[in-house]
Amino acid sequence: MTLFRLAFSTLAFPAASLAEALGLGRSWGYDGVELGLIDGELIDPAMPAARRTQVRRTLAAAGLPVVAVDSSIRLAGDPDAGAQLNRFLELASDWEAPMVRVFGGPLPASGPGRAACLDTAARVLADAAPRAAQLGVAIGLETHDDFSAARVVAEVLSRVPDPAAGAVWDSQHPHRAGESAAQVSVEWEKHWHPEIEEPQVALPQHLAVLRAWPDGDHPEAVQEAP
Repeated sequence: MTLFRLAFSTLAFPAASLAEALGLGRSWGYDGVELGLIDGELIDPAMPAARRTQVRRTLAAAGLPVVAVDSSIRLAGDPDAGAQLNRFLELASDWEAPMVRVFGGPLPASGPGRAACLDTAARVLADAAPRAAQLGVAIGLETHDDFSAARVVAEVLSRVPDPAAGAVWDSQHPHRAGESAAQVSVEWEKHWHPEIEEPQVALPQHLAVLRAWPDGDHPEAVQEAP
């Protein structure tokens, strides 16, 4: 029996409205949604209050809980990462989302530059954590870009002893970094890769595979986005 909630990312729907994407995901049996796109566009943390309210009403009408609000903030690469993160935390709170996703950014392979980048990423997380806790929103550092290996994300989080900061494990990137997977997540990046299958094909297939895993059926192959 499935004991956890399965969600899909709206990155799969670059040509659909938010309402359309939510309706399709719900009809296929998904339990939640990760907001990567809204009406086919990346999320603007400076969106007007009226637009934020419109999104909140669309989410409420769909009855599909938001599991995360995705930013493209690079903790070690964006000079205004802290300010951006605070705006995203407010968006997530407004939409009753439990988490904001962030990236690590560029990271030198070794030397003082690497340590400095790790320190910068940790400092941004540590500075934002009190506001996150106040709003009831967590910050998830995704295994992505130069932080693709879970061990690198762990290096950052070890410097931030705050429960408001944690990890988002995108299983594809750690696999590429030589790490094995024990579970998967559904992020079909149609927005970035228009040549891949339509979400109407990919997402129901993913859901069927993921729902089978907790019951002891472990297929040898899982379709992944490029």
